[in-house]
Amino acid sequence: MGQFRVKVHIQIKVGLRQDCFNIHRLYLLRSKHLSRSNHHHDLSRRAGNRAAFIDRAKTSYQDHTHLLNKIQHPTIVIRGDQDAWVDKEQIKGFIRLLPNSQLVKMQNTGHLPMEERPFESAQAAFDFLISG
Repeated sequence: MGQFRVKVHIQIKVGLRQDCFNIHRLYLLRSKHLSRSNHHHDLSRRAGNRAAFIDRAKTSYQDHTHLLNKIQHPTIVIRGDQDAWVDKEQIKGFIRLLPNSQLVKMQNTGHLPMEERPFESAQAAFDFLISG
């Protein structure tokens, strides 16, 4: 069953973006004992990541939250209950603005559920996709 979950997670990410696919495949294929700091260090050293980070840091902030209500397709929002970057009120606002959304809360999880709990995240995404 574990292998099935990994395949589902990878297939979901393929449709989104090739970089995303490669990052998550790298993470899922690594040993469970790999420390998070080593993992992020490895990712930061991938070709193009440093330049992309610098480009992103140079851009001016633009709030596009008001555009969320234009998304009419079913949307899943996966949130860790210990996320220190995005608080509960912000998530409630996102859910309110996304007319066809479903919130999945993950216990004992921070800002990156797909990295902290990859199998559970993949299962949540899979369940969402097959639900309709």
